[in-house]
Amino acid sequence: MVGSNAAAHSMSTFSIKELHGSHMLTVNGYTKTKELAVGEFWRSAVFPVAGHRWSIKYYPNGDTPENAGYVSFYLRLVETNAPDVKARFGFSLLDTRGKPVPSYCHDSSSIKTFSVKGTRSNGWDRFIKRNTLEQHQPAFPLRRHVQGQAELFGPARPSGEVCVWVDGIEVDVLKAMLHFVYTDSLPEVVEEDGAGGEAKKTTTMMKKAMAQGLLAAADRYGLERLKLMCEDKLCDGIETSSVGTLLALAEKHGCEGLKKGCLDFLHVR
Repeated sequence: MVGSNAAAHSMSTFSIKELHGSHMLTVNGYTKTKELAVGEFWRSAVFPVAGHRWSIKYYPNGDTPENAGYVSFYLRLVETNAPDVKARFGFSLLDTRGKPVPSYCHDSSSIKTFSVKGTRSNGWDRFIKRNTLEQHQPAFPLRRHVQGQAELFGPARPSGEVCVWVDGIEVDVLKAMLHFVYTDSLPEVVEEDGAGGEAKKTTTMMKKAMAQGLLAAADRYGLERLKLMCEDKLCDGIETSSVGTLLALAEKHGCEGLKKGCLDFLHVR
């Protein structure tokens, strides 16, 4: 201020919060994927993390001739409202129990920049030798995790919470689907034994309504194994009162096994 000796002071606060997410990619039919040439790739389904949309690029024979004989994996930014996104990320090969294999857990040593108009992909051109991978299960899961800073991933709520809205799915069905995604198994169902009224747990007594809703959710989110498990459950419980509903469900979601089961049931009758 002119004519004043008073010192001017100001203060500001800059808060940084990290948002985390993960995605498990399972490669079924690995032998078939090896038919791709060097530089050709398979792309995973698009999945959301921290307000952005991502996918994984899988090169079964390497991304370039120099990397032939290796498997390459890249994380790709598909869609964002931000000019660019900065994130730390990693890939982990999982064993048959779903546990990371320590020698094949790779994390980016620094924050990487992703941009729709610039560098969309970052990853590992020599993630694992192909002949080493073939010593593992032919259908192998790969977990990809991303962590970044909130101000780079877009606005967060004042409490630091991130809300994800999922429409058209019952709460119990959503919980069951998430349980499958993280454990690769169906959730235990709590039921009453009918005598003493005590609750008991079983993994085989999934209710038909739950199985129908879970099948629809599995089809919606591309969870093929879960979809097949629900088909098997529904095929075991086809009745005169439900065959019409199940046949319509099979037609809507492309469930050939369930469709055949319904038609066989009708033919027998």
